[in-house]
Amino acid sequence: MLCYLNRGIILEQALVALVRDYLDALHLDNKYKNFHISVTSEHPFAELYLHEGRNASDSFPCVVITTQEDRKPSEFDDLAIVQTEGIGITESDLEEITKTTESYINKKGVLKTREIPGLCTVVDDNTLDAIRKTIQKQGFCYGYSMRIRRKDTLGFEVWAENVQLKNEIYEQLRLFITGNLCHQLEAKYSFFDIAIFDNTIVGHRSNNYNFDFDVALSGAHISLDVNYCVEQIVLETELTQVSKEIITEANNYGR
Repeated sequence: MLCYLNRGIILEQALVALVRDYLDALHLDNKYKNFHISVTSEHPFAELYLHEGRNASDSFPCVVITTQEDRKPSEFDDLAIVQTEGIGITESDLEEITKTTESYINKKGVLKTREIPGLCTVVDDNTLDAIRKTIQKQGFCYGYSMRIRRKDTLGFEVWAENVQLKNEIYEQLRLFITGNLCHQLEAKYSFFDIAIFDNTIVGHRSNNYNFDFDVALSGAHISLDVNYCVEQIVLETELTQVSKEIITEANNYGR
């Protein structure tokens, strides 16, 4: 049986969660008592277009994080971006690969469990059962891993009904993006080998406006590139050892 274990990451969702935590740590709701800053990957403009009559002022101020494109990193133009190697996984490896939840403390100080934001690990129960039976039988389930390097360009938009508020949110966001954000990503999503390069961070603080929703909105924008790896593991329950032939045999299944 051919089994796939897909280990992906949706960076915009991971970043939404990290920016929310950052703004909570700043206690901005105490500073801006009449405002709550929402952080989302679902653009409020689209929501307002889809739901006529919705009060536009309820959607702002906000930070909107979206993926503009993903592509092969330019520094790898002349190199292969897929690293393939034969592997054998144990039960503990399987548990680590398929772990999708984490513990966290909410605003009330209560320990909770949640899905890890942005983590996109796909494996169904039948596949897990087949892999576990193979591991129980021979100690390992063999196959190969394809680790793939990608680059996302992400946009951070700030929209508010007043210019000063927009500028202050922009500045807090810019400090995080150029400061601790990369460390947060590296610590929480270490498997994905995430890197942000300073020279890709481009900001537009002013001269963005929108008058489509009965309120005058002032906007700002920051874009940046994020390099990272994702992985597809292909396991063959019939294999009894790792060898160079594994890669050749398994690749044939996809033709």
